[in-house]
Amino acid sequence: MNKIHITLTASAALFAAITSGVIIADGKKEPVPSVLRFSSEPPIRGATEKVLEEILEEVETAGNSSSKNSGEEMNQTLIPKPDAIKSATKWLISRQQENGGWGPGHVPAGVAERTTVGNTCIALQALIRDGHSPTTGEYREEVSAALAYVLSEIENSDQESLFVTNIRDSQLQSKLGTYVDTFIAATALPEFKGKTSNKKEAIRLDEGVKKLLAKIEANQAEDGSWKNAGWAPTLAQGFAAKSVNRAAQLGWKVDESVRERAEEFGRKNFDADSGTFSSVGSAGVELYSNSSSLQQIQDSAITNRTLKPQLEVEFAEATTKEARDAAESKLKKFADVEENLVAAQDAVVKRLEDPSFVAGFGNNGGEEFLSYVNIGESLRDKGGEDWEKWNTKMSANMVRTQANDGCWKGQHCITGGTFCTSTGLLVLLMDKETPDQLVSSAE
Repeated sequence: MNKIHITLTASAALFAAITSGVIIADGKKEPVPSVLRFSSEPPIRGATEKVLEEILEEVETAGNSSSKNSGEEMNQTLIPKPDAIKSATKWLISRQQENGGWGPGHVPAGVAERTTVGNTCIALQALIRDGHSPTTGEYREEVSAALAYVLSEIENSDQESLFVTNIRDSQLQSKLGTYVDTFIAATALPEFKGKTSNKKEAIRLDEGVKKLLAKIEANQAEDGSWKNAGWAPTLAQGFAAKSVNRAAQLGWKVDESVRERAEEFGRKNFDADSGTFSSVGSAGVELYSNSSSLQQIQDSAITNRTLKPQLEVEFAEATTKEARDAAESKLKKFADVEENLVAAQDAVVKRLEDPSFVAGFGNNGGEEFLSYVNIGESLRDKGGEDWEKWNTKMSANMVRTQANDGCWKGQHCITGGTFCTSTGLLVLLMDKETPDQLVSSAE
């Protein structure tokens, strides 16, 4: 491995070293001099060593030169986009575990690793966007097995909490937030409506989505957020808001007050007058906060469009002043959201001219790929030159940074091949099917 130099906050590095008895130097763990060690075993030793293991793993990942993708040789030439998609999908399938789920994707094909709901659902979303469902595509059996795994986890979870799995402290949870598995599942599963292989699978899917929505609705805070500790929880908030909107768009009954609070939370994080977004929960990375807030406004606008025709009927046929005023007020709010969306899109487009903004943390991690998905979905809805420019640029970038074996892996934070490859696929598949088309196909 190349020599690695990392900079940690001095106090954090010293604390980690003293409490674990180990220090990382040039990518290797070395004993701390005895003069610095605790005289007795500190009670947090195990937890600290776990953190050190994660730091070492991420240092090893980040230590690769720019010509490599987390240790994998990158494509030397730009291959056709369909070939890149096919290669990535093949890599993803090769990492599916025997129980039908996906782990983070840190291991070679055929090697077992712990599976999680979050990793499995982001893989499922990429697969269905590429045309693979229990009834279509090349990987029907693999998708059915993954659905069965996720639905079993949901069925075995409790009724009250936001948890949908017994797994704690996974990489996705520590980076995006405690309940991110639930939010990703609630975002991905609705897209399988009408695409299940049999009645039993369809019933399980419907009941699973309903249970997820009940958890999400019951645990929303008054301000429209979900309490979700993590390194960059603004991205998990985006998944949560998307989940209630996607379910509503595809026919599930969603508490409208929950959706409206989530909408207001997303809008409040954008100041249209200054064209700036709140940085709360973004780990100080502007790309994360901007993309997540934009995505939240975008998803809400799409849902509003599906509700607007019925509201217009209610307004026209209202028999009382109260009913007419209520419909008119909501229609005005829908118009305000659309105006807010245009302003947010324009603000993000301006920032895209700055390479440091697009770079996010400074090098690629799963958070960057997810942010590209969020921005891409909104610009695709906007259409025109801004979308074409973004799509062309990002498609070329994703193909260029793809490893020869078809995967993408992060160089910081979310380093796992499963999440990075799945979100990389979603970027490449962006022009294949729009959210509005998903709504139409489900109807």
